Amino acid sequence: MNFIAMDFETANYQKHSACSLALVMVQDSKIVGEYYTLIQPETEFF
Repeated sequence: MNFIAMDFETANYQKHSACSLALVMVQDSKIVGEYYTLIQPETEFF
C-alpha cells in the first residue's frame, strides 16, 4: 500500500493559527520519507 499521511496542527481553534505540519510517505507498507516543520502562528497559543 502506498500513501502519504499528513498531520496538521493549529495553536487554537482559529483556522489561521497553523503551528506545525508533518508528512510521512509510505510505500509497500514501509515508511520511506518523513517531513516535519514548525510554523509561526499569526495568533496566540491556547
